[in-house]
Amino acid sequence: MLVKTEVIKKADELNRMAAKLLPLPKGLTQAEQLLYKSLCIVYREFRAGQIDKKRALDEKQELYKAYINGAYALIYGRHMGNMLRCFRNVSMR
Repeated sequence: MLVKTEVIKKADELNRMAAKLLPLPKGLTQAEQLLYKSLCIVYREFRAGQIDKKRALDEKQELYKAYINGAYALIYGRHMGNMLRCFRNVSMR
């Protein structure tokens, strides 16, 4: 099961790669792909002068929050599904 530090570590790794505008890494989940591409857009807009540093940091923070919340929603949903299956198996015996 993922823990918060692992989710943040993955987000930081993707952020470092996005800052270099590297190609989309293979093997990412859909949520990780979305975070990565969104961070790339923020970096491109900042470098092009379309947004200032404060806005870039604010957007990056919002992207991180959405990614972390989404990761936990997915984890929670899977966990609840597993618990329900366990309860069903126990009650059927």
